[in-house]
Amino acid sequence: MKKCNGCKKRIFSWQQQCSAGLEEDITMHDYHKKCFKRNHYKEWKFFFPEKIIRVFNGDKIPKTGYYAIVEHDKKCDKIMYTERLILMVKGDEAPKPMICQHDVQWECMKEYE
Repeated sequence: MKKCNGCKKRIFSWQQQCSAGLEEDITMHDYHKKCFKRNHYKEWKFFFPEKIIRVFNGDKIPKTGYYAIVEHDKKCDKIMYTERLILMVKGDEAPKPMICQHDVQWECMKEYE
């Protein structure tokens, strides 16, 4: 009996699946897309690019989650710490970085549960 690595639910042979080529050749089952998104967000973005949440500074945050800077003016010489995640709450305004005044784009890296 196979179980989903994310939610530990039983995976039945009749459920649709597609090989995502992930850790130790795990298969992604359509029934377990929520687990796939939570545990393999980078790969999930590849399969579902239309569902990626991106906002520019000054925009309203559509979903509470952890956001990171993904786009910044290439001509700017300021160092942007793109690895740092910031918790942003739904309805708040996306912040502008303090070290420069350029427009930046934020991407939700993980939704807050």
